[in-house]
Amino acid sequence: GAFHDEVVPFVDAVVDHDGPNPMIDRGMPIPLMTSAMGSAWLGAASTTEREKALNLQRVRMPALHAKFAHQATMAVRELREKGYCWRIGYRLRDRVNVAAPFHRRVDGEIVVFNCTVLARAGIPFEDEAARIGPQLLEMLRRVESAEGGDQG
Repeated sequence: GAFHDEVVPFVDAVVDHDGPNPMIDRGMPIPLMTSAMGSAWLGAASTTEREKALNLQRVRMPALHAKFAHQATMAVRELREKGYCWRIGYRLRDRVNVAAPFHRRVDGEIVVFNCTVLARAGIPFEDEAARIGPQLLEMLRRVESAEGGDQG
């Protein structure tokens, strides 16, 4: 969704009925600096958009900015290398969040898709993300294909 100060809005969700209740729901603001969705937004943003977002973060939340600003650089690299970003849950540390941007803007906005799963015992978070990331990217490819493909 669109960037508004330090958050992106969460638009919709599909939830596994056998899974835990999600911590977020439609319309909730998602932290730009600490979430996989925010990282994917930062990674997909233009240099100007990213700098504007990070400057606002620096002014409004200097402690958070100091702790997490490096993730913007990491996000750009992650998207270039893997096509997705992943983070351990900021509030619930037992969740792995994987996010990837749609390959074109929708009404001028960056759209990010996210998948959150409970970490499985004995499975490193990075391995879990490596399992989920390609599946998320395949889902995005199917959505793009269904609507006529990547149109820039």
